Amino acid sequence: MRFVGVEEVPIDSLEDYPGNARVHDDAALDESAKVNGQYRSVVARVLPDGRRQLLAGHGTRAAFKRQGDTMLRVELLEADDAEALRINLADNGSARNAGYDEVLLAELLASAEADGGLAGTGWDEAAYRELVERLEPASGENVYTGAVNIPQYQVVGPCPAVADLRDETRADEIRLRVLACEGLPEDLRDYLLAAAGRHTVFNYRRAAEFYPHASAEVQALMEDSALVIIDVDDAIARGFARFTETLTEIRELDTADGADDDD
Repeated sequence: MRFVGVEEVPIDSLEDYPGNARVHDDAALDESAKVNGQYRSVVARVLPDGRRQLLAGHGTRAAFKRQGDTMLRVELLEADDAEALRINLADNGSARNAGYDEVLLAELLASAEADGGLAGTGWDEAAYRELVERLEPASGENVYTGAVNIPQYQVVGPCPAVADLRDETRADEIRLRVLACEGLPEDLRDYLLAAAGRHTVFNYRRAAEFYPHASAEVQALMEDSALVIIDVDDAIARGFARFTETLTEIRELDTADGADDDD
């Protein structure tokens, strides 16, 4: 087998692999194509007469064709018949025995739901609810999500100190370096000082504990800053919320995008 390259080719020029055995969830593939676009290439081999034969990505090709696309990004290989057969079987069978760390999966889905919904994830609300309800008895904890009917938030412990809601150690180190840098124009210094704030580490668990003790005005400000994320019908349950590093990364990207938009 030899890698040839990656090309954009007409969808109709790709031939199915004969006897491809995979059955696809067309609705999920259609939703992903619409929401996510083509985030990875399909795989095809170049036949001796120049035709391109799909080895992996039949469902993806069909989804984009159904939505009217005419071109598709393809990773091209040179492969003999035996290699092509094994690639097709491996692509269709490699996920057969795979599974999930369901707690991490539930947290990632919670992050996706909070950041715009489950569209394009391959999961719907019913499957997500079933996953969360299955996990709660085993974990003893309530996975944070707006999709589950959770009791309205109530104060269950002391109010954390404001100083404990964040850690600015790294941010302060960078601020000191910026202030010590001589000759910086004022606008550049202000820019670098603002950027240093991205290294502030927010403790979302303590923010969730602090939230019910705060005034309505402060609660609204915390919600607007995404320090807590509240569903329209339900609030945070049992005095804590589990936020993953993925959610933190999403917030940082959103913050960066928002800063760009303001420019």
